[in-house]
Amino acid sequence: MMQKGKTMQYAMAGVQAMPGMRMNVRSHVHVPDAEAGYDGQRQPYYAAETQRLPRRSATVPANVGIIFLCAVFLAFGIMVLDRACQRAELSKNISAMEGSIAQTIIDNSQLTLEVMEARDSSRICYAAAQDLGMVAATGVEAIQVMAPDTRPDIQTESLTGNSPFSVEHGMITGSR
Repeated sequence: MMQKGKTMQYAMAGVQAMPGMRMNVRSHVHVPDAEAGYDGQRQPYYAAETQRLPRRSATVPANVGIIFLCAVFLAFGIMVLDRACQRAELSKNISAMEGSIAQTIIDNSQLTLEVMEARDSSRICYAAAQDLGMVAATGVEAIQVMAPDTRPDIQTESLTGNSPFSVEHGMITGSR
């Protein structure tokens, strides 16, 4: 905005780029009643051609830039903390699994010892003789037993016909 000063013909309002510099006016500026108050001998200035000035680069105010940078740092900080929490939880899960594996190995070794004790032939023979009243087969005489065939001859199919233990010709032998 331009206004008339006391000692000068025109004064510029606002912040001047440098003191004593000439004022730049673009060709498309229109000042209402700019011709008022001057004599007819002087011609007002009109730009004959327009000059394209290079565009200034886009700038961001400092406050907006600081707020944006703080938001970016905060977002990255939250992402880093989230990853650190995920890694800590994953490490805790891995440690728990390793502890579980170690406990399973200890349990398996204990069960292996118990199975080896249970498979001991002297223990099995002692339990068979004492608890079940069994006798060793080496000291007993084998007696052959024969059972007569009591089934009729016309029956060709039986429920045990395909069994590997089916009776052939009605004779069953065995020992006692």
